[in-house]
Amino acid sequence: MLALVGVQPAFLFGVLAFLGEFVPIIGPVIVAIPALFVAASMGFGKFVLALLSVLFVQQVETNLLVPFIMGKQMRLHAVTIIFFTLAMSSLFGFLGLILVVPTAAMVKILISEFYLRTTRHPARIGHTPGSGAS
Repeated sequence: MLALVGVQPAFLFGVLAFLGEFVPIIGPVIVAIPALFVAASMGFGKFVLALLSVLFVQQVETNLLVPFIMGKQMRLHAVTIIFFTLAMSSLFGFLGLILVVPTAAMVKILISEFYLRTTRHPARIGHTPGSGAS
């Protein structure tokens, strides 16, 4: 996006953005700052376009790509992760955003272990293994 806007060296900023992704949430924001400084030195119009492109990429990544990819790896539906993102950020703010995927995974495990397991295999009253009673 920065190359389309005309902020150079766009490839270097792309490599920095890649490296910034290793630090969750705050990393991409920090590595976008040098690109915005370079865009600001090129004029107010370039700065606004660069800022809009950075915000667009961040929104697409945060709201579409990350929930889809993380959900696929943890076998969580993307809508579930988006719901948890909204709920956790509303309830706990920034800390909630960091804990979205682990919390969603934990809730999924709790539901599958304590609710779904009991509904699939209800315990039979009076039945002891090996007693022959049915």
